Amino acid sequence: MKYKLKKNNKYLLIGFISIVILFILSLLIFSKENKNESIKNDIYDKYVSSINPDEIVLNYKFSNDIASLVTFKDNIYNGEIYNYKTGDKLTLTDIIKKDKLDDFQNKVKELLNLKYPKFIAEVLENTEGNYAFYEKYLIIYYYNVTLDPSMEDELSLTINYKEIKDYLVFNPSIDEEYSNEDGFKIDENKKHIALTFDDGPSKYTEKLSNILLDNKAHATFFFVTKNVINNSNPVIAVNEANHEIGYHSYNHTSFKRQTATVIKEEYNKSNEYLEKLIGKKYYLTRPPYGAINNSVKQALDTPFILWDIDTNDWRYRDSEYLYQYVLDNIKDGDIILFHDSYESSIEAIKKLLPKLYTMDYQVVTVSTLANIKGEELVTHGVYRYFK
Repeated sequence: MKYKLKKNNKYLLIGFISIVILFILSLLIFSKENKNESIKNDIYDKYVSSINPDEIVLNYKFSNDIASLVTFKDNIYNGEIYNYKTGDKLTLTDIIKKDKLDDFQNKVKELLNLKYPKFIAEVLENTEGNYAFYEKYLIIYYYNVTLDPSMEDELSLTINYKEIKDYLVFNPSIDEEYSNEDGFKIDENKKHIALTFDDGPSKYTEKLSNILLDNKAHATFFFVTKNVINNSNPVIAVNEANHEIGYHSYNHTSFKRQTATVIKEEYNKSNEYLEKLIGKKYYLTRPPYGAINNSVKQALDTPFILWDIDTNDWRYRDSEYLYQYVLDNIKDGDIILFHDSYESSIEAIKKLLPKLYTMDYQVVTVSTLANIKGEELVTHGVYRYFK
């Protein structure tokens, strides 16, 4: 009996010693791994500590593996991504899944075209940016960009992670309340004007509409009903592009030469046709030749829109002259008169819109301009500008 106990005790002792040895080995291995990880973490931490704290915009860990560092120096934002465990600096191709790189670049292109006019977006699409990964969004900063016309504003693109979460190798925080940067969104810090076009639709109207859209601009088109009947496709295109459509008489006869009864009859007939065509009635009216008096004002239940800059483009069919004339006379709150029936006017607008953008002007419809300036458009009222 004693022999059996001694034998059992011997086995117990051997087992205990084995457990202790395994425990000690585990501690040594764990300690070594922790020490190595700590050393690797120190690579990143020491690098961060070597930077002037005033230059650090963000030092953020997305996970145990990925850290984002954003600095600002010499008026330039610089973003860097690191593997926090190894201290290795990562590239964009390390952050974006390999099979999603094309999807990511297409998303960048899509959002650039949503934010910027075409003349800027096309340049930025082919420009290498500084990628800065913030907590809930990515910002791409673009430097040393050559534009025509040139501009001094900072060029950047903010991309919420919800737009690209399926492309990333890490799981970011998602902001559900975000909205993408949209060049058509009203910016109260900019100056605002309304471009208006009379006498259409014409063979140039759709081209003009597309030029406006390419430059994040909307305009008001005052159509003549006979032209609408004879050429309705441009009217549909203008409406679908979210431009504003106003009334410019039935056949371009001066309202002063018509009775109130005829003015009303033609207006009602025009509204019936427009409503069948696009599902809308006219809201604003521009009298032909700007001819208006009290009798005309009372004839139609509509606001009347005149202008304070007349380009006289029907007389000066020179795109360079028209371009310079607007630049020499433009002010915040202006309503500018063009016609969409002259090719020279279309070419002037094509050159003018990018320049206006770089001058911090936003081109909007008449109704939008009135709203921005806090002006209520009232029936029978007459408006030349909104200051």
